[in-house]
Amino acid sequence: MKRFLQILALVILINSCGSNDSVVFIDDIIVDDWTLLSQKIDGSETITDCTKSTTFSFRSNGVLRQVFYGLLNGECIVVSQPTSNWLVEDNSEYRIEEANGNIRIIKIFFSDNDNKFSLEETDENGKNIVSIFQRS
Repeated sequence: MKRFLQILALVILINSCGSNDSVVFIDDIIVDDWTLLSQKIDGSETITDCTKSTTFSFRSNGVLRQVFYGLLNGECIVVSQPTSNWLVEDNSEYRIEEANGNIRIIKIFFSDNDNKFSLEETDENGKNIVSIFQRS
């Protein structure tokens, strides 16, 4: 009987360690890789050939990987690569949970048969930023 209980405990332990119950997959039209197409700050286009390389990658496991490009001494470089968590709040609202604990709710509007999306935000200086992304 003692041997049976040891084997049973081992089987339960192995099964509990191999469980992926905590992994949630999100099925949403935003799941894909997106490239920056346009960005206007207070109505003026600000995109350059360099910043057009900026990408957002929404993964079905709720991870958002962003790669931002900018010019430094005339060279196009990666200026930041934040990784966040995301989920759908409502039909067009998405919750972005940044690594530093900040939580942003952003409205995303799809167009062109869901191959483009736009988002509008206000930065810390009160400037209105409208970004348009297209599927990569």
